Amino acid sequence: LLLFFLNTVLFISSYFVSTLFKQLRNGKRQLVGLQEKLEPTIKKLELLNKVAKTTSSTLGFKPRLDYVCHSISDLMGVKGVTLRLLDERTNKLELMTSCGLSDAYLHKGPVDADKSLARALSGEPHFVLHVAEDPSIQYPNEAIKEGIVSMLSFPLKGREKVIGTLRLYTDEKREFREDEMDFLSALASQGAIYIENAKI
Repeated sequence: LLLFFLNTVLFISSYFVSTLFKQLRNGKRQLVGLQEKLEPTIKKLELLNKVAKTTSSTLGFKPRLDYVCHSISDLMGVKGVTLRLLDERTNKLELMTSCGLSDAYLHKGPVDADKSLARALSGEPHFVLHVAEDPSIQYPNEAIKEGIVSMLSFPLKGREKVIGTLRLYTDEKREFREDEMDFLSALASQGAIYIENAKI
């Protein structure tokens, strides 16, 4: 009877220990999964923080813009990024920095403020799902040749007006999630303040 009792206790103990280890393994897997999901968000917050810290500095203006451009490209997983400022005298958008796009595409011709970026310049994001089918695209043939499928343009809102645009390019049809749009909106706002301060 004692032996039976000890065997029963050992069996129950083994069962509980086994169950506990299984729960711990599942918990560890969930924790790793959560960490992987949080990592892109942490990187986005780090970039926003870095841009915010540089808004009062004019040192290394071009390198900082290049850094922001490449960071956006990496974090968002897009083909390319451009940042253009509006020249109010000519109503053209002048390229300040870019990444992921060929020189041939970047220098295809002047970018008019009243074409595909008109909505962004009015203060609203402008999303184009397929450049080949959207009449607002100024250079559709060049975009297709470059391998661009979708575009997302964000206004760079200064203190009093929109001073330019931040545009993302993808090589596949892609829609952006709400959290991605929020991140880009915050980044564009910080970037605009930094550019205005640098100009001053």
